[in-house]
Amino acid sequence: MGLERCGHVTVAESYDETAKRELKEELGISASLKKIGKLSASERTDYEFVWLYRGEVTGNLSPSRTEIETGAFFPEQVIDGWVAARPADFAPGFIECWKVYRQKNCSSRSALT
Repeated sequence: MGLERCGHVTVAESYDETAKRELKEELGISASLKKIGKLSASERTDYEFVWLYRGEVTGNLSPSRTEIETGAFFPEQVIDGWVAARPADFAPGFIECWKVYRQKNCSSRSALT
C-alpha cells in the first residue's frame, strides 16, 4: 500500500532522516523510501519546501493517537475524482503534492510498459 504523510525537518536532520522518523512516530513503521519529487516553497505549500517520498508497506500500521485523529486508504482513481470534483475538501499543499505524485507515478508506469 502507498503512504502519503508529512513532517518537519529538525536542526541537523536531513529530509531523508525526517521522512523515516515521521513514519516511525506517526504510523509505527519503517519502510524503504524513494524520493519522487520536490516542491518549492510557495503560497500553495504554505511557504514550506516539500520533498515527496514513496514507500511500500506490507505489515500493519500502528497510528499514534496523539499524531493522527483518523485516516483511511482510497484507490488513486477515487482521489483523482474527489480532488477534481471537490478541491476545497483538501489543503492546497496536498493538491500540489498529489499532482506531482500522479505525474511521477503515471510516467514511471508508462516507462515500464
